[in-house]
Amino acid sequence: DGEKVEDFPFDVDDVNLTPVYEKIAGWNSDLTHLTDYANAPKELIDYVDYLEHKLEVPITIVSVGPDRNQTLKNTNH
Repeated sequence: DGEKVEDFPFDVDDVNLTPVYEKIAGWNSDLTHLTDYANAPKELIDYVDYLEHKLEVPITIVSVGPDRNQTLKNTNH
């Protein structure tokens, strides 16, 4: 097998790349009614935690729709 890299090469014309997929639990519910991040499905909270870890940045706002009241504040920081 090849070498696993964390950064995407700038020039990929001559590079044989194979993506690494990670399976993450999803949720099968409508989120548009949420008004409080604490009431979000556990799978959504786990997904946001996963993204924060992978991206190395805090995610403080999660939007579940176009209206202002559909903007949830992640207070887990």
